[in-house]
Amino acid sequence: MRKVIKEMLGVEVKATEMLHGHYGNIIFDSRTPLEQEEAEALLDRVLTGLGSADRALLLRELRGHVDDRGIFFVRLDKQELLLGRLVLGGSDPVKISVKLSVKGERAEELIKGCLT
Repeated sequence: MRKVIKEMLGVEVKATEMLHGHYGNIIFDSRTPLEQEEAEALLDRVLTGLGSADRALLLRELRGHVDDRGIFFVRLDKQELLLGRLVLGGSDPVKISVKLSVKGERAEELIKGCLT
């Protein structure tokens, strides 16, 4: 999965921790601290890589993807990612979180600008 994340998202995974979910399923928590330029590139790659239907859905549900602290998060379908496609997904996802330089409504406006 590290190779796919590097190829598809341009991010090199630095640390991975194996966790166990509520039902005993294995969850890999991979984290990579990024400089601002790297985070912006990741955000751009994800938002521009989504198909038009996913971009429209994300735009409609934007409040559910940006919190009050200015953290934007999105879940990508892991199986589609392995096939080389960026698609929103909820089951067995790759979760991406990016702390934006602005908070609240300004954060929403920033993401909106990237999606339109």
